[in-house]
Amino acid sequence: MKEDSTTLYDLCLSALASQDERERISICLSQVDSEGNEVRSFILNGSVPRYSASLVKVFWAVQALYELELNEYLAEEIRNMLIHSSDKAGQNVVDLLINPQPLSTELNDEIEFENCYQERLKLEHFWEIRGFTALKAAHKTFLHEYDKVDQWIKLNKSANSLTACEMTLFWQKAWQANSQVNGLFKSTQTRNFFFDCLKRTPRRINFKPEDKDFQSSLIAFNLPESSTVFGKSGWLNEVINDSVLLPLPNGGFVTLTIMCAIGEARGINYIRDIGAQLLNNLMQNK
Repeated sequence: MKEDSTTLYDLCLSALASQDERERISICLSQVDSEGNEVRSFILNGSVPRYSASLVKVFWAVQALYELELNEYLAEEIRNMLIHSSDKAGQNVVDLLINPQPLSTELNDEIEFENCYQERLKLEHFWEIRGFTALKAAHKTFLHEYDKVDQWIKLNKSANSLTACEMTLFWQKAWQANSQVNGLFKSTQTRNFFFDCLKRTPRRINFKPEDKDFQSSLIAFNLPESSTVFGKSGWLNEVINDSVLLPLPNGGFVTLTIMCAIGEARGINYIRDIGAQLLNNLMQNK
């Protein structure tokens, strides 16, 4: 990606109180024209792997839509996973993808845990061959509810992680998909279903961290309510991630991903305020 001027760095860093906070933020902004050419971009710590939280669910959904039949059960689980960010639905989709064997009741069976991990790597191999080499997606539960397999994977392998640049790459490939051209969707039907699940609305009210609403977008906070926004967020403890795709009237699109681990309240305000300023800067200089 080509990077914009240092003024955007100053904008993004000035709102952070310390060097430690600056190292806990990743941003990737990209504008693509109607011909599929990237015409503007801005990156801050974009290649740093960070805990993905629920952003990983878009990757599980696309893989499931590619490898499995879109029957009524799968459609409902994907809707719940993407629209409501249901962790249980995410676990069910992962189970469908890896067809797990029943676990024993032993808590320290290293061989069984390693076998489970090797099965879970299907969730990463699918993406590796499509150019996503930094994505880690083998956990099916999240930090606050790790099951015994996920605890073992975290201690001996790694937690789920993602870079802001790879999230942008995901949007670019998914939005520009044409049948089987890029290997993400097998049909227009599954692509349209996927994006229908990711329609979001700008959030135009102040809210408390406990009032999580996964159908709204922090980044698109100040956009008109009629704006077309697709996105996914991830919230867990101090981690707040938000990522959006905005179609443009000229046939192009903008993607913006902000990942931060600076606490819930700080992260919410940072993503909302910096997201709005980055989008405003882009629109004023298009």
